[in-house]
Amino acid sequence: MKRAAGEGSVFRLKDGTWRAACRLGKPSFRGATRAEALRKRDAYLRTHHQFLALPKRARDSYASLLQRWLDSRRDSLRPRTVESYYETIERYIIPTIGLVSFGALTADHISQAMAKAKSPRTKNYIRLVCHLALKFAVERGELSVNVATLVPSVRQRHVEREMPTDEQWTALKAAIARENVGTRALLLTIAFCGLRVGEAIGLRWSDFHGSHFSVQRAASRSHELAPVKTKAGKRLVPLSELAIAALNEWRSEQKRLREKHAKRWKRAHVPDLVFTSRYGTPWSDRNVLRAVHRVTEKAGLGKKSTHYLRHVAISHLISDPEMDIKSVQMIAGHSSVQVTLDTYGHLMPGWLQKAKAAMDRKG
Repeated sequence: MKRAAGEGSVFRLKDGTWRAACRLGKPSFRGATRAEALRKRDAYLRTHHQFLALPKRARDSYASLLQRWLDSRRDSLRPRTVESYYETIERYIIPTIGLVSFGALTADHISQAMAKAKSPRTKNYIRLVCHLALKFAVERGELSVNVATLVPSVRQRHVEREMPTDEQWTALKAAIARENVGTRALLLTIAFCGLRVGEAIGLRWSDFHGSHFSVQRAASRSHELAPVKTKAGKRLVPLSELAIAALNEWRSEQKRLREKHAKRWKRAHVPDLVFTSRYGTPWSDRNVLRAVHRVTEKAGLGKKSTHYLRHVAISHLISDPEMDIKSVQMIAGHSSVQVTLDTYGHLMPGWLQKAKAAMDRKG
């Protein structure tokens, strides 16, 4: 029997059954009769016509595109940024839309991935990662449109930072004081200096100058050290006497541990890190979080994030009437004074009275 025009490859097998192949090749469909094979083939084509119309490369899964994009950017991004992208992709994007061909992605697909997250900030971060990966495909001519641009960002509700009360701060210091010397030194450094966790984990003894730290680098979750992300992040941070005493005590204890476990210390990736385990290995983010949970619960504050101690430090600085906002910004490592004001400006003392006095002078 002759094939009809445009019917594609239809042929009879030796066992008497029929096979109908797609015009673009695989897959093919088998039936007891010619008509049955064609029905199966045509049903598939109706369902997958959009996919089959895509350029061959655009039929790859979105997961494969994400991997290609990350591989292309790995050497130009900080390790902590790459880890953050990977975590977002594996947790939110691949489980929902990873198997979709990236050429067939729609704005609804991006919204579907965003819906898996609870916080507006995380939703917007998912949108950003999707946008960057699709932009990569557009730049290489694999796509003509970046559908992530069609998805609106989620409005984030502004939450004002609240400074702990004097009683809470006293209870928190008491809880930290009951920790072992290494943990105590780490938590006090963050709680007084306002360091980010990665910055604290990445400190080396050569950065310690008796009364202050020189922040040069940050540690990733895989313990890789890289220069701090921004120019503002490279800074000097003063230390309180309480933190200095804890650091000196820890330095002596660390020296003893280094001698006791000399063989293990020789295998340490970075031999002069300030904050380490007894065997010279760096702290992990998870262990820092456990320590923060422990002391904040003992202080009656509930389980707080690792960022909480940084917030406490900056709150205390900006609420001190003798501190100027520029100094607070420099210590915090914010990119601008505006960032500091937007986040902590409401804690500045006496602003209402100063504003009233200025109005009265004009009146």
